[in-house]
Amino acid sequence: MLVTGNFLQGTAAGKFLYIWLIALVINLANDPLVAARILSIGTGLISGIATFYLARTLWPDSNSAWLAALIYVFLPLPLICERMALVDSLLAGLATLILIFSIKLIRDASKASSYALGLCLGLAYLTKLSGFIYWVIPILAFIILKEQKSTIKPFIYSYLIAFLVASPTIFELPKQFLYEAAVRSVFNPIASQVSASDWRMYSLGETWVDLMTYVTWPILLLALTRLGYELLSKARQAILLAVLLLLTPGVYLLLAKDVWFSRYLLPIVPIIIVLAARAINDWVLIVGESTRLRSKGVWLSFVCLLAMLPSLIFDYRLITNPSEAPFTVIDRWQYVTGWPAGYGLAEVVTRLRQEAGTKGEITVITGSHPGPTQEGLRLYLDNHMSTIKLKSIHHLKFCINRLRRRLNPLCYCSTSRLTTIGMGQAHLAL
Repeated sequence: MLVTGNFLQGTAAGKFLYIWLIALVINLANDPLVAARILSIGTGLISGIATFYLARTLWPDSNSAWLAALIYVFLPLPLICERMALVDSLLAGLATLILIFSIKLIRDASKASSYALGLCLGLAYLTKLSGFIYWVIPILAFIILKEQKSTIKPFIYSYLIAFLVASPTIFELPKQFLYEAAVRSVFNPIASQVSASDWRMYSLGETWVDLMTYVTWPILLLALTRLGYELLSKARQAILLAVLLLLTPGVYLLLAKDVWFSRYLLPIVPIIIVLAARAINDWVLIVGESTRLRSKGVWLSFVCLLAMLPSLIFDYRLITNPSEAPFTVIDRWQYVTGWPAGYGLAEVVTRLRQEAGTKGEITVITGSHPGPTQEGLRLYLDNHMSTIKLKSIHHLKFCINRLRRRLNPLCYCSTSRLTTIGMGQAHLAL
């Protein structure tokens, strides 16, 4: 999309908005990846602020909002995603804002809340196709939290605005389901070697591992205790939060037949954080009153340190040496050792420029799957497209031997041999 200049063409999983934003910042740095990471930090800031205001919206009379912001800064999962050019941080922020404005709209029914909610709904859809899941949040909030004075009319206006915001790409929606990431569902007529129930058991286990690794057990335990207390008190907002905590993993477990990635949990992390922050605040008040501590700040600091100690250990290892960070198996593959990590891309680009400089013009055959060997190469070689031609082919890894016999008529090079370059499990044919 960035190379062709057509910003309404189909993109994997419907990530329109994030690519549009990258197009705005890509010239801020010499390296496109650095520019994209600057954007990722900015979207992470939006998510952090949204987490702060979610806590303030739920419990206006407590200082849980500042604790929630502090936890967000140091929690491993947001830190991992915001260090990379991933779209999930922006989606998490928008999902949290949708929840905030839904609650505000029920309380005050103001036009500002209605317009803001509609805008966030539309942007969530434009951010990622799965953002459409969060269009159900206002409906759930209205059903669970509605008061006698609540009216559905402002919510109708919000959805109309959302459709207007999403309308530029609405005709691309059917095409999105043709991409590999979208067709891996229980509705796919193509038979799979693994049954849907086996996929669900696998994904359920991975979800638990991801929560323990990246949300950490103290934060998770604190959140669950606070949620349980509010559910026992029959607080309606606790029912809403419990339903939303199950929304993202629940939809995935019911509909998907694909590999589960930890970043899919990011939209529910702000809810876990605000519950944990509220629990910390409660425990400090309880212990402070029972022990008659004069300085509650000291006790608050001690409890926060204990709760965030696993997060701080993970963060230290991630920042000092990412290859030694305690990732889960699949995340270590996609972020460190496998081809999605992008390691080796700079070396491949340098090699291709050298080959083009020696031979005048070359053709590079890549696999068709989106990733570093597609978008990455096109971005880095944008200024060399006159001498380096990029073509894609399905199942390149399995076609290398046949390509060796057939590619010569397609390649302009001074030798008759076919050169292959490996990037982890990705392959380039030169």
